[in-house]
Amino acid sequence: AAWTFYEYVDGKKHLKQALKWAKQSVEMDENYYNTDTLAALYFKLGKKGKARKAAERAITLAEQAGEDASLTRELLKKINGE
Repeated sequence: AAWTFYEYVDGKKHLKQALKWAKQSVEMDENYYNTDTLAALYFKLGKKGKARKAAERAITLAEQAGEDASLTRELLKKINGE
């Protein structure tokens, strides 16, 4: 649900709710996918420092799990203004 909000919602109130869900998901079972969603939501809310940290963590988790982190690397470039 949090990712759907990232993709289709622009209202800050709703994005903050999705961020809350993403944080809860990471707390319950941290993995590449929910950490990537967390990074994307932080970025969309303008919290670049937290977005960068979450994106870097998501990439690490992806590498550990053998997942493709190319989309998160692209997000990290956006966060860094590249």
